[in-house]
Amino acid sequence: MPAAEPRSTPPSTGGAFHARTQVLSPDDIRRGITRMAHEIVERSRGLDGVVLVGLQRGGVWIAERLAEVIAGFDEHVKVPVGRLDVSLYRDDI
Repeated sequence: MPAAEPRSTPPSTGGAFHARTQVLSPDDIRRGITRMAHEIVERSRGLDGVVLVGLQRGGVWIAERLAEVIAGFDEHVKVPVGRLDVSLYRDDI
């Protein structure tokens, strides 16, 4: 079976998609997450009552990473992280 050729558009069924450009580098994402963590602490004036909830699929890893970064600010603070699956409540399917 021949190897799949790189495409400039997504395949119609199966296959692989090779991006032509990179929007954010890993360092860009790290800096963005760190900045968001600082904003959460600053705008909340501390962490009393702060809970992070990530939407299933894309948002869970962000909430978990934010909690890790915030824990790095103060090792005695643990921000609770939850997951929420809203797929049953979507009206665009």
